[in-house]
Amino acid sequence: MAGHGAVESRTATGPAIGEPGRMASETRGGVPLFVSSGADAELSESALGLLEIRAASIRGLQHRSAGTERQDAFSVTWDEDSQTLLVLVADGVGSLPDSRLASTRATELGQKLWREGFRDLPELVREINASVVDLARESATKSMATTLTALTIGVCEAGGFDLARCSIGDSPIWILQNSEWTLWSPDGDVDESFSAPITAIPFAEAAVNVQSQLISHGAVFVMTDGVGTPLQLSPDVRLSLAAWWESPPNLFEFGSQVSFARRSFIDDRTVVGVWLGGSGRIPEPTA
Repeated sequence: MAGHGAVESRTATGPAIGEPGRMASETRGGVPLFVSSGADAELSESALGLLEIRAASIRGLQHRSAGTERQDAFSVTWDEDSQTLLVLVADGVGSLPDSRLASTRATELGQKLWREGFRDLPELVREINASVVDLARESATKSMATTLTALTIGVCEAGGFDLARCSIGDSPIWILQNSEWTLWSPDGDVDESFSAPITAIPFAEAAVNVQSQLISHGAVFVMTDGVGTPLQLSPDVRLSLAAWWESPPNLFEFGSQVSFARRSFIDDRTVVGVWLGGSGRIPEPTA
């Protein structure tokens, strides 16, 4: 990390980018939560020959200070037959008490349906929505909502990687190529005000569409806005994350980096990064 001027210090949560703010230095874990609330941090890594994957979900300072649970969730699933990876990232709406149930249901059910052969992304999101509607009816508060971004990455026989996305809400996808960040906006328009209402699951009516593109190299990151917003607003954050994530870091370094400290950005943090390239073919399944 040395040599990148944007990184000034380390805090209790991770490296600082710019001014970390008092919460990063003073906030501690607080009273233990119930086991059903999930861990403060969830880390995962995978290697598939041409795809290198790191994933981290970190309980944000706001939730730590309030003694509330992490509401982000993710899942990563590989289909050997189609040589396609499915990434799901969900950001539970913090103002609603049971949103962790919604985000967890969304990512777990999506993974289950994918493993069962469900390949139509809009229909996958509609199935998840219907399940969360039922879950909300069953919950004590009947109050929950979550964003959901689904990304598939197909390894093409002729080379390159076929990306397809389907999103409900504001959990973004960023592409890193040659140390430059590009926001893959679902509607082709970047709203820097962050004042638009958030579409979320469960929904009564919402456009569920697929966007796709083919890329040859780089890395793709699906994330919640706890990282996506500072990435979009801050050149320092873009510089630091590009330097850190030019290649796949150690899993525990990745978790610490996702939890970087910066004043005002205190929400949960979830990032699933997929590095495209490498050598060799996707390994055959073991017997």
